[in-house]
Amino acid sequence: MANRSLPPAEQMSAWFREWLHWMALYEKATEDVVDSRSRAVRRLVAYSGVPPGEFRADSFDQASLMDTVTEMKTGLAIGTIRDSIRGLEAFLDFCIEDRLISRKPNFERIKLCLHNRSPDGPYEFSSFDEQMPSSFREWLRWLNLYEGRSQRTIRSRSSDIRRILSCSDISPSEFGPESFNQARLEDTVRDMKIGGTVALAAIHRSLKSLEAFYDFCLDERLISDKPNFFKIARGLPQSPKAPRQPSTPQWSGDSYDHDELGQLLKAANSPSPARIRWPARDQAIVSLLGVVGLRPGELVDAQESWINDGPGWGSSNSAEPILWLNVKIRPSHLNIPLSPELTTVLKRWRGERGVRLGTPQPDEPLVISRDGEGFTTRRLRELLRVLNHEAGLRDRPPSTLRRTVQRRLAEEGVPLAEIQRLMGHRGPSGRR
Repeated sequence: MANRSLPPAEQMSAWFREWLHWMALYEKATEDVVDSRSRAVRRLVAYSGVPPGEFRADSFDQASLMDTVTEMKTGLAIGTIRDSIRGLEAFLDFCIEDRLISRKPNFERIKLCLHNRSPDGPYEFSSFDEQMPSSFREWLRWLNLYEGRSQRTIRSRSSDIRRILSCSDISPSEFGPESFNQARLEDTVRDMKIGGTVALAAIHRSLKSLEAFYDFCLDERLISDKPNFFKIARGLPQSPKAPRQPSTPQWSGDSYDHDELGQLLKAANSPSPARIRWPARDQAIVSLLGVVGLRPGELVDAQESWINDGPGWGSSNSAEPILWLNVKIRPSHLNIPLSPELTTVLKRWRGERGVRLGTPQPDEPLVISRDGEGFTTRRLRELLRVLNHEAGLRDRPPSTLRRTVQRRLAEEGVPLAEIQRLMGHRGPSGRR
């Protein structure tokens, strides 16, 4: 299906134009960021059928937004749709702050539908499902049609709800969205725990499935509130874990694998129509974050004087000359030798910068924008969002690249103390 043409920003409503003005004036958003969010929302409007001039904060309810996202999935990449959803949510947050609306659609539920899963056929109701109310069966259909869940997964969710009902005094035919208040659900979970016939992990799964059903009912406005599931889950004991051995570091959190990092570096070094992009600089940024392991804040604060190839900066057995990175805001001004590949990347970036904007002074930022301004963490996040999209990867914050370096060092068997030194950690907690 062909992409829809975007309506011009001038044709959009006054509400929309006021939001763009507010971002530039009060959020200090760059022109690239404002334009990116503007295009994201206008793309969604193009697929919705709402006339651009009539687009308002109340143009989308949960159902109409879900229908629009479903239509967009026929012609756009998932990453592009995510950008539009984020842009619309930012616009609606602005409208809520200005008291133009009092509530917005449940975007977390919308994001559950942004996937490439294909259901393995229509879900067939079991005899237990047939005894349940229509709202429960509608929820199962939602899991199948919109979230793309497999029949096995849906049967498991249904079984989770059945497990909770079997430990309560509620029959399937009497169950409904208002069957459990806080006290009744706490009593049921307590009975499940004391009885000893239900494993702790099964109780946690049952609570998650029941909460998903209640979230669906909230979106459909079948109920106005739900029990505090977090409070109930927090009262359950956690499964015992084996003690962690400090000699074998295990880094938690998201990271890029080797192939994904290669894709990101390739995208950074490729030409792009995005105005925020500068391939030579972007390749240097990804390398300093994802190969050296700088913090995003360190990269923003880095100056030209941090790069040095003079005497007194250490020694190297490499046959080729290399650069040294002096991280001046870390304890002892840590000196990091850069590989010949990284040296080539940085020399290319500094060369292109010198040709375009002149030779920088030692106290000038190491990384700058196309107009010569220093980078900010906000601009860095926006650049990584664009690069992830161009590389076909899901959006991740810049700090994920640093965790990628930590994980690689741990997998290579580097001692924990050395990892902490290279990462600038002060103690065994793994954080400075």
